[in-house]
Amino acid sequence: MTIRLHVVVGILRDNEGRIFITLRDKSKHKGGLWEFPGGKVEEGEDSHEAIRRELREEISIEAVEIQHYMDIFHDYEDLNVYLEVFSVTKYHGRAEASEGQAQAWVSIDTAMRSDPEFRLPEANYPILQKLVTDAAHVDSD
Repeated sequence: MTIRLHVVVGILRDNEGRIFITLRDKSKHKGGLWEFPGGKVEEGEDSHEAIRRELREEISIEAVEIQHYMDIFHDYEDLNVYLEVFSVTKYHGRAEASEGQAQAWVSIDTAMRSDPEFRLPEANYPILQKLVTDAAHVDSD
């Protein structure tokens, strides 16, 4: 039986529609790539507790309103992950990387380009694709 790592991910958007991403530590899986803030769900913790804890620890915000956004099951050669993705619609504080990692507010288009400057792990691209689709629906309304 293959073990699948359960990870919670938070999507923060600013007033310009940009998304907040941070640079993964080079010593971690897919290190040196950019990612949405989040992390592993700890034993005894539910997903909502985990995303709030991770956002507090990683980017110094208190998530007030979160909504489930999507689920992603992705198999890398060396790791299988379940990403439970949340849209953070209201929070207190200023999003700021608190673990010494680089941070950026980038447009979805910039993140989608996969250029080396802001490349994300493969499992993150379905999130970007859904964000683009959702933005197109909002623009057409």
